[in-house]
Amino acid sequence: MSFPTLAEDLFMSCTFGFLRGLAPAPSYYKYSDPWIGPADIYVQSSGKWEKWCSMPSQIRTIHDTVGLCNTPARGGGIIVSKIDFNEYTYAIIKPRVKQFECKRALNIP
Repeated sequence: MSFPTLAEDLFMSCTFGFLRGLAPAPSYYKYSDPWIGPADIYVQSSGKWEKWCSMPSQIRTIHDTVGLCNTPARGGGIIVSKIDFNEYTYAIIKPRVKQFECKRALNIP
């Protein structure tokens, strides 16, 4: 007897440089929807997975495979970031739209 897998992990890599070929190493992100408990998003830092958007001043929401992060900006206002594991995109959507180059990752170094 086999059972469907209820847990889900999706990975993507994003490049934050402006000039192709001269960008720093990509950043890696993971969407994890465990069998029990809420889904969460992680970023790889120094070889470890840490929660994405986890500073005390940040507010995040995760729905399906999409995360929104609200970060207070210096001098007022809010910076809104959106990460989407369905479309494999990461963008700062407020105050200015800034799209990063992302792609699905199967193997994380």
